[in-house]
Amino acid sequence: MAGAAAACLAHEDLVSMVAVGTTAVSTHCDDATLRRPCWRPVGVVFSMGTVTLDLSERFLQVFAYSLVRASENLEVCCLLLVEVLALVTPNSCVLATAEMVGFVRKYPRHFNFLPHFGEWFMPNFEDNVDAWVSFLIFVRRLLVVSWSLFILLPQKRKGLWQVALGVSYTCGALAYTYLSMIELTYQPSHTVQGTTLFVFSAMFVVPFLETNPMAGNWLRKFLLLNVVIPSYWFAGLSKIRYAGLLHNFSGAWVKGPLQYKMDDSLVTGFSAWLLGQPGILGSTVPWTCVLFSWGNFLVEIVLPVAAMLSMTEGPVRSKIRLTFLILAVSFHVGIWILMSPNFIRSVLLLIFATNPASLFDAEDKAAEKQSLASTEGSERLQQSAALVGEYLRAIYGMAMWTGWNLVQLLSDYDHLAGNMEPKAHHDMYFPFSEFPMFAPSTKETTHAQWSCAFLLLAWGALLIKMIHDVNEVMPP
Repeated sequence: MAGAAAACLAHEDLVSMVAVGTTAVSTHCDDATLRRPCWRPVGVVFSMGTVTLDLSERFLQVFAYSLVRASENLEVCCLLLVEVLALVTPNSCVLATAEMVGFVRKYPRHFNFLPHFGEWFMPNFEDNVDAWVSFLIFVRRLLVVSWSLFILLPQKRKGLWQVALGVSYTCGALAYTYLSMIELTYQPSHTVQGTTLFVFSAMFVVPFLETNPMAGNWLRKFLLLNVVIPSYWFAGLSKIRYAGLLHNFSGAWVKGPLQYKMDDSLVTGFSAWLLGQPGILGSTVPWTCVLFSWGNFLVEIVLPVAAMLSMTEGPVRSKIRLTFLILAVSFHVGIWILMSPNFIRSVLLLIFATNPASLFDAEDKAAEKQSLASTEGSERLQQSAALVGEYLRAIYGMAMWTGWNLVQLLSDYDHLAGNMEPKAHHDMYFPFSEFPMFAPSTKETTHAQWSCAFLLLAWGALLIKMIHDVNEVMPP
């Protein structure tokens, strides 16, 4: 029995490692118990004198939710409020897609690499504008009602309640994905891709958050490795590709976005003050631009790679991930103040990636009782189905990671081969974006050799990391 349980655990660790693309999850089990695999960047104990307030216990008693389910509910609730209250202003709102389409009343203009979602998902639109607008309004109502039900549904681990939980979230997620893809074709931007990918991908695990501890673990790792880290890592690579490595260190590229967005600053005259500062060490670039450029390099190049290579357990690795997430939030707040682009959806993802429910510092009782030991009858069939699900999620995660990297590699290839002008962006926006925002080209020659070199170095480090983790998991 012990041998069967150990073999099953090793198999689960390997599946989790492949699912996230970098690492296996450290777990411990005996013959009958698998403890929940979960990294915790934050652990807080609230004390008052000699009395310790076990907030997690009261939270579970009042709301009857597992910690993973509570985190997902919080994320959906906040995202729904952001869209309903139009807190993404001045960026376009997903829930306002019907009004935008009804105002334009024709298909959007085509971009080089952006898929024609409008023509695919709204056939014969220009001949039936009012009918399609009415349909988009129906989809919006479906989204709000479905996610409201998902938030309010009680915790039930089996039966119709679990089916209702999955159906309510899936309907809302499909509606959100549909509206955001259409909105993106009319208003191309880089503020909604990550949220849409995460909302869509979570459909594959939400129904199992209460019954399968590996589902919640996969969702957190997927959010970091397939949504959050690529968004920043590839935005940094794009700045190297179009502005050059030298300009990233000198800060010269920062002057363009600050001048272009000077009138959009929330603090009048602040951008002009930043641009008016003197240079240092004989440079003509203001020292403030140099500081911003170095900070951007830290948030979009150094920390994403460090976080990608530190996905296993450990206090140092946890602090690296948490530092990256906190600085990324500060990064977006600064951009919002200086240039007004609103990345509040990305901020929600960053907060959720810190695993806020772990603040309550309690183990999920049901997850601790989850057993992967060999059993008879229907339980064995359920475990077999769970293993199939882990394999499918592993394949999906690897496909997503491959898609992100393929876009970057194709962009470097096309620029180096002369198939594109140095200033031309190789951006398909969705589902995988190049993220070339605020990355102006500085020369008539490409810098793609540098971005390609950084990409290949990261691949090599990731491969070494994966080999090391496999050797730790597999028995000698």
